[in-house]
Amino acid sequence: MRLIGLALNSTIRSKKKTYNFLPKRKQLVSSGIVLPEQRRAELARSNQELRQELWVKAHEADRRKNSVLAREIIVALPKELQQEEVKELTEKFAGLVADRYKVAVDFAIHSPPKSQNIHAHLMLTTREIEIVDQSLVLGKKTRILDDKKTGSMEIERIRENWENLCNQFLLNLNLSVSRKSQKQRGKKANPHLKRESYQMAKRGIFTPSAERLLNKTASVSPEESSAVISLLEEEPESPKKTKKKNLDFDYGE
Repeated sequence: MRLIGLALNSTIRSKKKTYNFLPKRKQLVSSGIVLPEQRRAELARSNQELRQELWVKAHEADRRKNSVLAREIIVALPKELQQEEVKELTEKFAGLVADRYKVAVDFAIHSPPKSQNIHAHLMLTTREIEIVDQSLVLGKKTRILDDKKTGSMEIERIRENWENLCNQFLLNLNLSVSRKSQKQRGKKANPHLKRESYQMAKRGIFTPSAERLLNKTASVSPEESSAVISLLEEEPESPKKTKKKNLDFDYGE
């Protein structure tokens, strides 16, 4: 889980610096608020009004300067799906998370221009949601996600739910995604190329290390040459990061 701060305005000022997030809005495809199933029918108001009330209440519920107001999940969305399917997939996944932990989920789908990196950000409240007299009330903390014993299991459950749900939408396209790492999928790491070099080589931009591998093929046998070139076709395994698990998902074959 990533612990993040929260900015409600398009422009914020911190330490005499100004940060403008307006360009990000051009990437926005869709957004919405998802509440637990038993709470959804109790409120009738626009997403904008609900969003404003939700995060104001989150600030009021946790006033310590180091309080965590939200958790973030980032998922890669299949570019093969239509825009309506992408929105439906994101809303259903947000609903699963909201029902599981009884929290509110504020989601936004981004599609950067000139890029196939369609993705969604899901902001989860750190407290359970209640509704009293048509007003949102933030209740107890969702400690199940913070506990050392249960936290990792819950993260894996979230990843599994995303994998299963996403594959349902990709079934008709004969495609699938996987939450497993390359090692778990039986792929061997490429010891000769760094991940950055591999990604550049895929786009036809060869780094010095990649070029050296290709130049070796001029003085070796055809069998060795094909073996060297195949190194550029295998994606290297991602380097090990911190102990905290993230919620990004890898595409399967």
